[in-house]
Amino acid sequence: MSRGFYGLLVLNLLHVIGLLALLFIFYGTTNAVTALIIIFVFGYIGLQYTQKVKGNNKPVKLSEKVVISDYTMDRIWKWLNVGLFVAIAIVVIYYEISHPEFTWFQAFSVWCIVFFIILGVIFAAMFLADRVAIEESPIYHSPWLLPVYKYDS
Repeated sequence: MSRGFYGLLVLNLLHVIGLLALLFIFYGTTNAVTALIIIFVFGYIGLQYTQKVKGNNKPVKLSEKVVISDYTMDRIWKWLNVGLFVAIAIVVIYYEISHPEFTWFQAFSVWCIVFFIILGVIFAAMFLADRVAIEESPIYHSPWLLPVYKYDS
């Protein structure tokens, strides 16, 4: 790494700090934190997509001796996704209950909407993952809608 790289890295970090300061100044704390959470979730989805789809689900090599297999990495992603879902559900419930302008019915309705949106994203991701790996795991459809069989080697 050259000195120019480190100089650009410092300038990049100053740029990010300045943008975060402007975000909190102009949007307020609640909206800025919401925007940061949304940016984090999209970054997390992009990281997982890059590792699983673009990286062909290869083992992750941390060092010469430490390699995380694709099976272990899938399990890690699964538990991280479950943890992220539980965290989002708890934050939404807390936000809805702590604000007096929401009734219990509205809070439950918003939580259900968030729950179904997350489930929809999970189902779409599973469908796309099955379609991407169709050469290794073909999908057989019956003449009717169900059953659908997926070959698992």
